[in-house]
Amino acid sequence: MTRGADTAAFLRALPGHGFAPPEADVPPGLPGADTAARSAAEVSAFAAEFWALPADERVARWSALTAGAVGPARPRLRELQAGTCVEPVAQADAGAVELAALVKELVALPPRARAVRRFDWLAERATDLRRWRTASRVVLRTDLSLAALEPRLFEWLAVGRAPERVEYQTWVDARDRWRARKRRKDRTLSLAGYASAILFVTTLGVFTYQAVVHPANWHEPAPNGRRFSKDEVRTFIRYERGGRIASEPYGYPDWVRARRPKAEGVP
Repeated sequence: MTRGADTAAFLRALPGHGFAPPEADVPPGLPGADTAARSAAEVSAFAAEFWALPADERVARWSALTAGAVGPARPRLRELQAGTCVEPVAQADAGAVELAALVKELVALPPRARAVRRFDWLAERATDLRRWRTASRVVLRTDLSLAALEPRLFEWLAVGRAPERVEYQTWVDARDRWRARKRRKDRTLSLAGYASAILFVTTLGVFTYQAVVHPANWHEPAPNGRRFSKDEVRTFIRYERGGRIASEPYGYPDWVRARRPKAEGVP
């Protein structure tokens, strides 16, 4: 691309960067580009040591940089201005300590990097936002001036919810975990069902063998070759002991002709 085309592309992209483009996007040779790059580098260095400076020195450095700032450095300095007079309060609660450190980190970042860092932090803690809501109340109560530098973060924590994209991802993760548990449960139930079916068939087979097939349940055959089971022998004996008043059981005559064989275990 030609120099004119580079400049035109750079200008068209400015609204998308909030008129504070990254230094790498500034085309070389642009009028004032060297000065803007130098000014941006000075502001970046100031932001890197922002919270290490005492408040009065922070204000003095900010004023000096603002006087000579050009290009993207000017909006960056406007964003830093609110924190120049803030002296963070030492926190005793562990959650409040981490939250206060996050606020200071976010304040020193450019807008796009700040949004990404805030989102990542919330995404990592989306399942435990109740704890961080409690920590946010501690910071709001003990260091309101620091909390005021990151209102969006504290708004989300105040209602105990993350941005919609974080909530959606958390829901997706929870759904996937539920589906995995359901698949494991279904496999377990399926295996248990197979095992129960095998056990039932085996038990039924053993019972059938013991009740019908096993030789101990049969006696010498009647003259016509018929055998009698234990249940039949018991029925015949009850019939005789009852005076043969009831209806004659089927097979009784054959049992009599076989000389009333006794079944093992039947008196």
